[in-house]
Amino acid sequence: MKSLHAERHLARKLELLGQMTANTEKLQRFILKRNMLGLKRVLQEMDRLIEELSAINILLASQVNGWQQPAGFQAAAKDLALQQTALVTAYRQTLQAAAAEQQQIAGELRELRAAQRLQTGYAGSWAPHPGGRLSVKG
Repeated sequence: MKSLHAERHLARKLELLGQMTANTEKLQRFILKRNMLGLKRVLQEMDRLIEELSAINILLASQVNGWQQPAGFQAAAKDLALQQTALVTAYRQTLQAAAAEQQQIAGELRELRAAQRLQTGYAGSWAPHPGGRLSVKG
């Protein structure tokens, strides 16, 4: 009975890792497209998946000692742990790339706003005023 629970938890962990891998690839595409809204949505979904994965990891770690483990259980668990480690590394690199891209976009926006402020500050100051004769009494 307990080995059935273990198999179910491992299957769910495998499913979560697959979803997280797909989301990491989506994140990389959104970074290249500079789509920050899509990036935010996928990051929120990744937070939910990470919470669920950590709950499954806690369950597996706390109950693994009491289970009668089949022969393939340890191999599958080790394979999933390696896959999880690779995913965490890829996800961390993707988040660093996203942060760098966000900083670059913010810098470009600051430069653009500064140029617009500079241009609007000087654009009409040298042009003649409408009505023309400001000093003539009329």
